[in-house]
Amino acid sequence: MAAARYAYLLLAVAVGCSLTSMVAAQERPFDTTACALTQHPDKYNEGLVSVEGLITVGPEEFMLHDANCGDEHGKIWLEFGGGVESPANAASTHLAKNRPQTFESLELPLTRDRDFDALQKLLRAAGKTGHTRMLRATIIGKYFAGRPTKTASGESVRAGYGPKGCCSLLVIEEVGTVGTDIEDPVDFSASPNSSLKLPKDCTLSELPVPLQEDEDRLLRKSLEEEFAYLHSAKQVAAHAIAEREGITVDQAETRLKADSATLTTAAYKWLAPDELKSYFIVVDKPYWLLRTAVSGDAVIWVPKSITRTECIRKPKESL
Repeated sequence: MAAARYAYLLLAVAVGCSLTSMVAAQERPFDTTACALTQHPDKYNEGLVSVEGLITVGPEEFMLHDANCGDEHGKIWLEFGGGVESPANAASTHLAKNRPQTFESLELPLTRDRDFDALQKLLRAAGKTGHTRMLRATIIGKYFAGRPTKTASGESVRAGYGPKGCCSLLVIEEVGTVGTDIEDPVDFSASPNSSLKLPKDCTLSELPVPLQEDEDRLLRKSLEEEFAYLHSAKQVAAHAIAEREGITVDQAETRLKADSATLTTAAYKWLAPDELKSYFIVVDKPYWLLRTAVSGDAVIWVPKSITRTECIRKPKESL
C-alpha cells in the first residue's frame, strides 16, 4: 500500500511538472516584427508576440511600425492591457484600477515594472509636445489581426480596431527594452496615387523619384553645408523642380506654393510663367532612411512623388 501511494505521488508530481512546462511553453511569446504581423496576420492572430519596433504617439495616434516596411500591408494600433488608458485617448496617461482588460473574450493583464514606467515617462514627454513623436521599444502582448478590408487602392489589409476601425491591434501586456529618447516621426505611408483633376487638352506624367540607394547617399551627405537644404521640405521640392526645368533653385522656389503639410510629408504646386506646364510634388521623410540615420531627427526630406501636367492651351482652372 505504501509503495502504491509513493508511486501515485511520483506520478502526480510528474504530471504537474509536465503541465507546468506546457503552460510555460504556451505563454512564451513569438519573437517577430511589425512587418511580419501585417504581412502574415493569420499566423500570429490571437498569439502572444514580442516585437521590437517604432512607436508613434500623438493626438489620436498610438501605432507600431517597423523601419523595414511601411504601412502598405496595414497598420497596427496599440492598447495597454490591465485597464491602462491609451495615451491617444487622454491628454496624459493615467493608471486605472489594477484589473485585467478584456479583448476578444480574453482577459489580458499588464506587468507594471521599471520598463513599463520608463515607457510611460516617454509617452508623457511626447504628449506634452502636442505633436506626434516617435520612440523605440520592445513590447510583448496579444495580437489581433482583425477582419479583411479593402483599401482605397483595392489592396486587402486587416482592420477593425483603433480610430474608425483603421487597424489590426496589439494589446501590450509587458514592456521589454525602452529607448532613452523621443524622436521626430518619419513617413510610413505608401506612395500616393495621383488624384489631380486633368484639364482638357492636357497630359499628365508621373516622373521618377530618386532610388532608395540615392536617398541613402544624400542622407550621408546631409551634414555638409552644400546639402543643408535636405532638411527643408520646400527647398527639396524647389531643387527637384529646378533640376527638371533647367532653372535656378531660387527661380523654382519663387513660384512654389504649399498645398498641404504634416510633420512627415508636404505637398507643393508649381506653375510655369506661361501657365502651360505645372508640377505637383510630394516630399517626405521616408521610414527606410532610419536604417542609416541615428534617429528620426536626422532623416532628410526627399521627393516621394512628382506629377507634371502639360497643356496645349492655358487651362480655365490652373493647378
